[in-house]
Amino acid sequence: MNINATLIIQLGSFLVLVWLLGKYLYKPLTEFLDKRAGQVRQIIDEAKDDQQKSRENLSESKARLDEVRDEILQLKAEADKQADYHRRQIVDEAKKEAEHIVARSKEEIEKQAREAREEIKKQVGNLSVDIAGKIIEKELNAKNHEHIIRNAIEQIKKN
Repeated sequence: MNINATLIIQLGSFLVLVWLLGKYLYKPLTEFLDKRAGQVRQIIDEAKDDQQKSRENLSESKARLDEVRDEILQLKAEADKQADYHRRQIVDEAKKEAEHIVARSKEEIEKQAREAREEIKKQVGNLSVDIAGKIIEKELNAKNHEHIIRNAIEQIKKN
């Protein structure tokens, strides 16, 4: 085996190169990669924290949404209740007004009927007087005259 001086120089150069690479390239490279790995781990941890916070926020949002939905349903029920109350109140007022109008109409009809009866009584009285006058003209005796007056008075009282 013949060891050549070139081989020793090459071996020495190789070892120097390995040592230089180790000192100036490998150490900074591993430090850089370790630092980068730490940053990646930190970013992953932050992402996990953010994801957890997002889940919590989503849960809170869903809970708040359910609360708002319940409030809306309660408000709707209250509005329906108030609308029903107002509707009933309006219907009751309309019924009262209709009853009032009917009562006024009945009073007016009764008043007109009384006035009509009075007018008829007056006309009957006038007719009775006219008839009596004609009868008296025909028969002017006291007995018939008295009988006619009594009949007329009785008929006026009946009406």
